[in-house]
Amino acid sequence: MKIIDSCQFNLKVIVVICSCFFSCGSEKFEVAPSEFYEVAITDFNYDTLQLKIDSLTVIPQNSQLIQGDSALFVFNKSISSLEFYNLHTSEFSRVRLEVDGPNGIGGTTGLYYISKDTIIGARVNQLIFLNSEGKVFKRLEISLDDLGMYPDIMVQGTKPVIKRGDSLIFGLFPHLDPHNGDHLSNWKSFVEIDLKSGVASSFGDLPKEMIDNVYGINFMNFSFVMNQNEELVISFTPLKDLFKIDLNSKERNLERIPLKSPNFSNAEKLPDEDNNEMRYVMRHYLFQPSFDALFFDGESYLRVLQEPISEGEFESMSWAKKKTLIIYNDQFEAIYSREFNSKSLSYNMIFPYKKGYLGRITSKSEEHFQFLSIQKNE
Repeated sequence: MKIIDSCQFNLKVIVVICSCFFSCGSEKFEVAPSEFYEVAITDFNYDTLQLKIDSLTVIPQNSQLIQGDSALFVFNKSISSLEFYNLHTSEFSRVRLEVDGPNGIGGTTGLYYISKDTIIGARVNQLIFLNSEGKVFKRLEISLDDLGMYPDIMVQGTKPVIKRGDSLIFGLFPHLDPHNGDHLSNWKSFVEIDLKSGVASSFGDLPKEMIDNVYGINFMNFSFVMNQNEELVISFTPLKDLFKIDLNSKERNLERIPLKSPNFSNAEKLPDEDNNEMRYVMRHYLFQPSFDALFFDGESYLRVLQEPISEGEFESMSWAKKKTLIIYNDQFEAIYSREFNSKSLSYNMIFPYKKGYLGRITSKSEEHFQFLSIQKNE
């Protein structure tokens, strides 16, 4: 791996302790208590972290904390490169990937870091295995013909790759008609791929509400994690309850996890279920609550609720929703909830780490990634 001259990039991590607010650069982010839960929010501390980047860095679709939470791994799709940012030193490296040829990864939609020797990429009907130097050592053609409706394998911050023995589990993006009941009842949310045979099998029904009602394509999204019991815990965007699938069960049925959240509500279904006009469907999504991300740090679950926007915000095309963060313990009891008076939290770049959770927040600075750290008091 080639290490870029640290003087050139002058990378430096700055950690600032703060209490009820935090600031990054010239932009101020205020934190207000949530109206939803009465929980011991004083049990949590807040830090901010600022990580210098260069002009070639982009906000990635997928990124991870790796190497014992010491490095940020980024797939920079715009220039086809692997990037590694050390959170505690000035070290930075960028590995350019080839687009074509024996080591070509052209068309890859996402990369997932397993180890320095194994990084997995997905594109159409192929898995690509490469190392941290960009050398491709395996390609696996997979058949998705029997999975229906042209599924796309997804690799994102809210859709990790689950490795279990000789198989990989991916989330699937639904290329379906959300107004078609047959499509909804037949859709599966996950695919498991046997690495030896390349055989792909799908599983994971939609919740009953999402089969019986039409919410629109924006509400077909979901996020998931695997917990210590080898269960997939799933957050479906329109529904306040969580769901789980026992991966050790032959049936792999979808089970509901009822949450004690009386102040949260499901999104409402589309008033006109036959109207699939883009503006109408988008407007409905923006005017409804949506549960758009789920993360697990080994002890607790962090969930991101996005709040409805106002009519004025819609007309001015200020469509970013405000965020409420909710943390549940391993019994799915809420132990934290806080509404942020900011729309800038990037729910696709939240990372569980040994101290709690780290999430990217946007700012006016083009020279830094800004992060908020939420840590539970010991």
